[in-house]
Amino acid sequence: LIGNKLLSDGIGYGSSVYGKSLLSRMKRDILGADGKNSTNVKYVVVKIGAEDIIHPVCKEIEGNKKYSDVRQPTAKEIINGYKKFFGFCHDNGIKVIAAGITQWKNTERDYFGTGVQYDRTAQEFEADWKIAKDVNKWLSTTAVSDGYSDGYINLPDISKNSSDPDAFPSNYTTDGINPTTALQRRWADKFPLKLIGVTNRADGVK
Repeated sequence: LIGNKLLSDGIGYGSSVYGKSLLSRMKRDILGADGKNSTNVKYVVVKIGAEDIIHPVCKEIEGNKKYSDVRQPTAKEIINGYKKFFGFCHDNGIKVIAAGITQWKNTERDYFGTGVQYDRTAQEFEADWKIAKDVNKWLSTTAVSDGYSDGYINLPDISKNSSDPDAFPSNYTTDGINPTTALQRRWADKFPLKLIGVTNRADGVK
């Protein structure tokens, strides 16, 4: 499961893209329309949370009186959302693996040609990125050790730019936040298959 936001539904320019929050659509998306897991899902890999942090501070939201009650969630609030999601998976006998929130430095979030939306100072970006780092720290340690989740994939480390750890390498993105095919292939190559019960990667299979 990827995309959209964990905690809240889409609003503003991106509403048609963001859609419903993960927490509101997890039953349908995982268990199916009948809610009975007729497809026998055994594992869920989830990568989400960046847009929860980014979207509330975009110009279309922060500068619009219509959304004056919208604010950026804290790391604790995002973690609590993850706990609800993990609990749902486990309650339905499904193992759940979290992929870390990846870098977004240099993204501008130009929705449909509306202009730069994510326009943050260096200090503001660091504060935003710290929320993600705090969530990732919890996902990679406490979430696993305390049994909330069944594993962690360190995508931020796989995607890291050696000269600027808070950004993707230039050949891994076209807009600062979304991965190119090359990065998607790298993530796939580095996926720890043991987390889904596979011990050996077949030759030629990615």
